[in-house]
Amino acid sequence: MTARRELVARIAELVESIAATSQTAPRDFAMETDLTLPQIRILYMLASGPARITDISRAQGMARANASSR
Repeated sequence: MTARRELVARIAELVESIAATSQTAPRDFAMETDLTLPQIRILYMLASGPARITDISRAQGMARANASSR
């Protein structure tokens, strides 16, 4: 499996985990993973469904290029 596919699979697992335990606060979830709080907030956003990168960047208060960078 390529690194990209592994990353996508891991993100999907995290989104499912967040959706299943919606009462978990982002800071608590961050302590259980090696993700940053902005990454966690984006996962929470994606847990409710797909989002455009423009919407993600706007919600996070960042430039679109920063929201889509690796």
